[in-house]
This record gives sequence, C-alpha cells and structure tokens, in this order.
Amino acid sequence: MASYTLLQLINFILRDLQETTVSTVAATTNNLVLYLIDQLNFLMYEIAEAENWDWLYASSSITTVANQQEYSLAADCEMAYAFRQMKTPMWLAKRDLVWLAETYPDFTDSTGDPEGYIPVSWQKIWLDPIPTSVMTINYSYKKFLTRVAGDTDTPQLPEPFQNLLITGLRAMAYKYAGHPDSDKEMGLYLARLQKRITLFREEPPDEYPKLAGWDYGESPYA
Repeated sequence: MASYTLLQLINFILRDLQETTVSTVAATTNNLVLYLIDQLNFLMYEIAEAENWDWLYASSSITTVANQQEYSLAADCEMAYAFRQMKTPMWLAKRDLVWLAETYPDFTDSTGDPEGYIPVSWQKIWLDPIPTSVMTINYSYKKFLTRVAGDTDTPQLPEPFQNLLITGLRAMAYKYAGHPDSDKEMGLYLARLQKRITLFREEPPDEYPKLAGWDYGESPYA
C-alpha cells in the first residue's frame, strides 16, 4: 500500500464530513482545508515525538575534500553521531570548540586523517585533523520531520502509522465541525497511538508464532 498524499488525505476527510472535495491545496483560501493541513502536520509531529521510534533514524556519509575543514550534514539531520572514517578506518571522537582552541590556537594547524569531529552549528561539523585527502566518513543520525504542504507531499510516517494519522485527523475535523462523535474519535486516536507505543516497546518473540495444527519447525506448506 502506497502512502497517501496530502491531497488524498484532505479529500478523505472532506468526504467523511460530506464537504466538497478540492482539486488542489495549493494557495487555497478554504478555512477548513487550511485547518486540516495544519492539524495533519501537528499530528505528524506529535506521533513522531511520542516515542523514540526506530524509523526516525538514518545513516549518511560525507566525502572529504583535501584541506577543507567544514562539512554539511544531511538536510533532515537533527542529531548526528557515530562518525567513522573509512580510510584507516576508525571511529571519530566527538570534540568541541573549547578543546580545539586549547589544543590548536590556530585551527588550521592540525592536518591529516581525521580522528575527531566538532559540531559547530546547525547541521555543520568540523573535522580534526583537517583532511588532506579524499575519504568517506559515514555517520548515523536522528531525523526531524518537515512540514507537508503540497498536493503530492506525503507525511513522513511509515505506512503502518497511516491509519493512526487518519484517525487523529478525523477527530480534529469532527471537533472543527462540532460533530457529536469528536470525543469518541479522539479517544480512538489516543488508544491507537498507545497501542503503537506498546507494540514498539515489546521484546520481539524468541520464535515464530506456532501455526494452528502444526508443531514448531514443521512447514504448513509441505
């Protein structure tokens, strides 16, 4: 199942409310549509912040340039860690600007294969020593979600979370419209969110579940 686009989600809720669907959300002045777009984004952020989900984590890499100290991280990077330079290879130690100033009053004094990294600003790091050759530096990071606003934008949630998002959006739409089931729908959203959190926290089973009529290790397709 493919992820719903923003336009599909908005029209899904408009049909539920028996309102006229829209062909685009771009530059819309429809107050209900604008409200739904805002609420969809708020719900997306709320779901993402409800737990330290594994789908919020990703990996990327940097290709160094000889004698270049500063490098940009992934555009959706909130927090980077586990830097590894793949030439030696070795794990890079996290350092700070105070350490660098105390160790090298002239930041450009240290050159060679990087042994550490220094966060210097949002999505920017310095490598120390400053690399003198081309190499790959791999790293892991936690992502942040970005606002969806265009017709074909899709919420940055895994597909199993789509029903949860739709339930929450329906609850907010019912609240906007004064629907008598708004509280019931909000309760359903919160229950489904809690179920997702509980499933995420559960330890995986040691063995595959037993199929009815079959012992462990036997194939039901034999």
